[in-house]
This record gives sequence, C-alpha cells and structure tokens, in this order.
Amino acid sequence: MDGIFTAGLDVKTLLTLSRDEIDIFFKAFWGLMAKISKSPIPFAAAMTGHSPAGGTVLSIFCDYRIAAKGDYKIGMNEVFLGLPVPMILYKALSRLRRE
Repeated sequence: MDGIFTAGLDVKTLLTLSRDEIDIFFKAFWGLMAKISKSPIPFAAAMTGHSPAGGTVLSIFCDYRIAAKGDYKIGMNEVFLGLPVPMILYKALSRLRRE
C-alpha cells in the first residue's frame, strides 16, 4: 500500500490466540529482532510511509533507517495508550545513540 511501511502487528489476530500461542508468537518475534540486530549483514529499513508499533520496533532493530519525505507517523502505540513500553526496546534504543 502506498504511504505505509507496515501497519504493525495484527492485534485482532493476536486477540484470538491462547496465552500459550501469544507466548510462542512473541518469543519468535523478539527472536527475529535479536537475529536482525546481531546479524553480520547490515539490515536497513526503507520506510516509505507510516510505521506504527511493530514497524517502529522493526526499524529500531535495523542498522540503518531511511525514511521517505511525507507527513508520515512513526511511533509506539503503547505510548499513546498509556501502556508500558517493553524494556527490550529501551536497550535497543541505546544502540541508536550517536557517540
């Protein structure tokens, strides 16, 4: 879709899963993010539009982020909803700090 890098995680589908299935999903999701961040091959997020929630997370774990010009939104839905941001994201964000 034009103007969307990713719509994030499919919350409607996640709500249909059992607690065990949700645990399996998030272990796989965070495992993938760890593999991306530790890969010897650089990863780049070519952000061509809106990037809420899961798209923001994906871009944080990439080595490079390139964003298209436009009135696009990026961010964590948790912040707007008053929910806690997972601690792993704070650690991941520290990788982005410029020396």
